[in-house]
Amino acid sequence: MLMFRLLEVVESVSDASLLMGVGFKLRHPELYETSIKTYGSWEATLARLVVFVRDKDKLEAQDRSQHISEDTVEKVHRERDPAAEHPTWGFTTKGELLSLKAEDLPLKPSPEMFVLPELFGQLCDVTYEGSFADVTVFTRQGQYFGLMKDLVPRVAAIERAHLLHESLDMQANDGPAAVIATHRLRQREDRLIHVTARGKAKATQVREYTPVIGRNGRDAFLLNDGDKPIAVLVGEEFNGLFCASAMGQGIHMSAQDLRSMGRKSVGVNVMKLAGEDDRVVSAFLTDSVREIAVVTADGYGKRISFREFRKQGRGGAGMQVLRLNPNDHVVGVAPCTEMSDLLLITNTGRIWRIPSSTFAIMGRPARGKRVFELDDHEHICSMTVLPCGGNVLDL
Repeated sequence: MLMFRLLEVVESVSDASLLMGVGFKLRHPELYETSIKTYGSWEATLARLVVFVRDKDKLEAQDRSQHISEDTVEKVHRERDPAAEHPTWGFTTKGELLSLKAEDLPLKPSPEMFVLPELFGQLCDVTYEGSFADVTVFTRQGQYFGLMKDLVPRVAAIERAHLLHESLDMQANDGPAAVIATHRLRQREDRLIHVTARGKAKATQVREYTPVIGRNGRDAFLLNDGDKPIAVLVGEEFNGLFCASAMGQGIHMSAQDLRSMGRKSVGVNVMKLAGEDDRVVSAFLTDSVREIAVVTADGYGKRISFREFRKQGRGGAGMQVLRLNPNDHVVGVAPCTEMSDLLLITNTGRIWRIPSSTFAIMGRPARGKRVFELDDHEHICSMTVLPCGGNVLDL
């Protein structure tokens, strides 16, 4: 259909001037001529497109209201995913990296404390990479190190474990920011994308990240003063990229909007932030994403159909992800399915692994429902999606 072809072009441009008649005719001559023959003029074509988008949004909203409500929590039978047996990587407040097994992070009907030796600090975040032999660690100061997984301290043997800083020549004030399975860096045509808290991003060909063995690291990317990486992603150029901010906005763009650069560069702006107190909190590639989960520091959460986020040009403010209460902020947004788990971690060291279906499906403007009863001075600091761990009675 002509309107869908036009809409696809509109969603791919970052500069509205490219939709003017002369510019559009030069870039898409066949589509321009077909539009003129169909609607009589370019102005009439744009007017029809505006009406089409309006009616399309109304129909999608009606469709959602027929299938879901704001307090819909799905009850599904959940078979344990064999992938849940693979290790999960934990980050601590003292810049250490841990290897956690499935029994270290069980599904529970209520939150519980996760205690580590004082030398390691508190668990503050985790990441899941599946089954692999070795990992590449990207640090908060922009370096990368190769590491055999057997050198990562295991929680089950934590008392006898060596600190990460004893295995790698890493500065004392540095620490891991992301972990990537090393075999993924051998896909030579893929690109590595890093996104920072201040809204910068850069894509680099994977082949520029040569393998690193031993204690010494190499420069992975440059960072502006006071900035830090919040996501390191590997994937094809023809993909989508989603970034979410603490103030409840999210932008969905084409990964092609990030041109490939060398390792030693800062990157470009991907998202307009709402002042000095705002920051990017999550970023992920969107190929095959159908649903996302979002949670705030005060314990409000929901799931959203990813259809609600159309692609936009790089550098904008994006679209609303969640309506925030005063003094609250988003801490995590991640792609999920009804069969995945969510691991929530608080600043006091409490963790809670729950089915993602515990989060109700709601629209973008909804505030969400409280999913975590917090103690005084406690807040959620991270959320991670994990493979399905099975069912939990009375959850």
